[in-house]
Amino acid sequence: MTYNSGVLCQMRSASEDSAAHKPMLLLAVVFCGLLTSYYYAFLLLPSLLAQSNMGPNLYPVWYASRVVLFEHQDPYSAAVTREIQQVMYGESVKEGTEIFNEHRFAYPLLAIFLFAPIAWLPFRDAQALVLVLSLVITALVTQVWIPRRTRPATQFLCIILVLAAPPIAWAVQLRQPSLLFAALLAACVAAIRNGRLTVAGVLGAMATAKPQLAIAVLTPLVVWALSDWWSRKRFVISLTLTECALLAASEWMCPGWLPRWLSTIRAYAGYAGAKPLIHLLPGRCLPTIAGVLLLLAVLVASWKWRNADPQLAIGFSVAAFSVLLPFQIYNQIMLAPAVFWIAFRGVAHGGTLLSVLRGWMLGLLYAEWGATALLAAVHLIDPRTTGSLWALPFVLAWVFQLVLLVGMITTLLTRRCAVAATVMESRPEASPGLLAMPLQRCGELRQVR
Repeated sequence: MTYNSGVLCQMRSASEDSAAHKPMLLLAVVFCGLLTSYYYAFLLLPSLLAQSNMGPNLYPVWYASRVVLFEHQDPYSAAVTREIQQVMYGESVKEGTEIFNEHRFAYPLLAIFLFAPIAWLPFRDAQALVLVLSLVITALVTQVWIPRRTRPATQFLCIILVLAAPPIAWAVQLRQPSLLFAALLAACVAAIRNGRLTVAGVLGAMATAKPQLAIAVLTPLVVWALSDWWSRKRFVISLTLTECALLAASEWMCPGWLPRWLSTIRAYAGYAGAKPLIHLLPGRCLPTIAGVLLLLAVLVASWKWRNADPQLAIGFSVAAFSVLLPFQIYNQIMLAPAVFWIAFRGVAHGGTLLSVLRGWMLGLLYAEWGATALLAAVHLIDPRTTGSLWALPFVLAWVFQLVLLVGMITTLLTRRCAVAATVMESRPEASPGLLAMPLQRCGELRQVR
């Protein structure tokens, strides 16, 4: 997703006025990127034999929800998995056939409560509804991570740029549930920003139905809440009670589901093909050491910027967890807090290295759009010549993810940013942090009491 905001970095660093002189050129670039990305996601990828295992991601969770709610069956059973595979692969899948993607229902059972509304619909209607919702909630997620005082025209441009990113277009085409969980986590942050800590806890607990995404955002938020317990305890208490209620209801609906889900997760790690990027490091010990150091860095960043700039803490966390855990490319909507922090606030806090990394982000964005445009043109001329080049935009997206992590680590280690954060902590009214207003309000309420 997020590479899109590299354009914003250029706009803001070179000045918004200079970009305003060429609106037609900018609109043309955005329109071409949007058009080629959705051609690539909706027409090119589904037509390739190499993508035959990439069916609609909504079907397993839709079918599993119906099985639990209407038939009171175990969604992790072999019979349910076989039914899902018959739909995803067709009648060609027979008993004992070895397939690449098993398409099991791999979510914890509490996800059923989120998808219950669409379980009542026929799958075709559910697909259409989720397609529209995916576009809407992605636009809302983008707005959460943009500073409030950003001009409406710039906000609109940000939304279009995010929607035009090839990984986001692919997630929309798949009706990938990750978009819903990204929206829940963004709504959790928005609720905290507005001082609604109880609501934020409920939303955060619901987002744990996809724990590998939720942990990256909830870790800085829990550190933020624990750092001033009496003013912010409602968030932690609400989060804990809601999580317990969801787990209890899940156990009541399907007794003993937890061990079966853990078994499914172990199988999923084998067939999904996604490995943590940190495993690219050589040797056996180096990935472990680097992983431990990254986890410690997440905790340090969460504490260091808990009041001064919480969006920076969240951005560092999501960038770190994106390489610590298996991270599919369609999950890159989760990197929005980091990208938009660099786009809007990194200019004031970064040095030369961070500016270079912003330039790399911009270059990768253009390269992705160029790759999708090239592939779309080749596919229109002769679909058979596309070959293995279909993965080129995704390779560039993985590189972008690493560049973003380097940028966030650079921010953590930059003395200038550390000094700025210290000054803002001592003067919270000057903090540009996403949560500055509610944090200040909580402190004032405590003083009154």
